[in-house]
Amino acid sequence: MAADARRISGLTSPAKAMSVAVAAGRAPTLLVVATDADVERMTADARFFVSALEGLSDADVERTVLPFPSHEVDPYRGLKPHFDIASARARALHAIASGTARLVIASAPALLPRLAQPDRLMRTAKVLTPGQDIAPTALAELFAEAGYTRQDPVDETGEFCVRGGVVDF
Repeated sequence: MAADARRISGLTSPAKAMSVAVAAGRAPTLLVVATDADVERMTADARFFVSALEGLSDADVERTVLPFPSHEVDPYRGLKPHFDIASARARALHAIASGTARLVIASAPALLPRLAQPDRLMRTAKVLTPGQDIAPTALAELFAEAGYTRQDPVDETGEFCVRGGVVDF
């Protein structure tokens, strides 16, 4: 798969966001910015322009224009990233793997850690909705495959516990 990489320089941040919003209308696009603060600003601006250019609802824009922030923690200290950051990263990776992302905005540090293969991500992805039935053992297997650790009691993000018909995660 060939990628058409382009470099945009000399524009203001909103002008870059508009340019990348136009590009994302033609093909899935990855925009790499310097910092996580730039990710937040550029995501907000790009969502505005995508919505204005294509008439998408806020919900649709949030599903197609996604931030990919860095972990913001030193990987050698054994600390886990904040739940919101881990969720944003997982949401972006799932959207890329499933083909629903049109524009992903990542900071350069976010691209440094090694990532799971897309097929493994799709195998372990599960959308849970209120009222949906799933066997606790099946959910436990899914959590284990996704890298969660079994702990009783659950104290941190990335842990799960099965007690009878109740799954805590």
